[in-house]
Amino acid sequence: MLTFLRYRFGELFREQQVRKRYYKNPAFAKLDRALKKAYRFRNSFAIARKFHGTACYGETPLPILERLAKNCGLTKEDHIVELGAGRCRGAFFLNSLLNCKVTAVEIVPTFVKIARANAPKTVFIREEDLLTCDLKNSTCIYLYGTSLSGEVIRKLCKKLRGHPAKIITVSYALKEYDAHFVTEKSWEETFPWGKTRIFMQISN
Repeated sequence: MLTFLRYRFGELFREQQVRKRYYKNPAFAKLDRALKKAYRFRNSFAIARKFHGTACYGETPLPILERLAKNCGLTKEDHIVELGAGRCRGAFFLNSLLNCKVTAVEIVPTFVKIARANAPKTVFIREEDLLTCDLKNSTCIYLYGTSLSGEVIRKLCKKLRGHPAKIITVSYALKEYDAHFVTEKSWEETFPWGKTRIFMQISN
């Protein structure tokens, strides 16, 4: 119970900081409020669990995405693809922050339906599997896939070999699974569940 209360308090504090820092952008504020309204009586973790059969949902806090964009040198010229985008809040935020094209790839129909109903014109929502989706023309690929199995990560590495994009992962570097990847940068971040590292890599 104490752990749950700490998490809830932390979540409320984080959302307060989001409103204070990022709602200065009226377009993002309107979009984020609409997304929250759509999920007022829906639980993202329960939606993901019902579809996948396991508890495998998480979102990257927006301040971490802001630092990620800065650390990786992302600009309005980029086309970012987020694999496993969930509610697509992160995709909407990156689009708003950088004014760049973003494609959100998500396989859970409920997430896709709600995201499509709220997405701006330069955010494209695709209901696809991350192992079979089209990554053509992307310049940056982001994966917050901390619950993926080693087998799935190795298959994804095979798919990404030779792709010219910057590939950003959380908690593990792709070179741990495939020698065709080189880590160019990494740094530590604190997620709601604890500290970990983010890796930016390319295929050699």
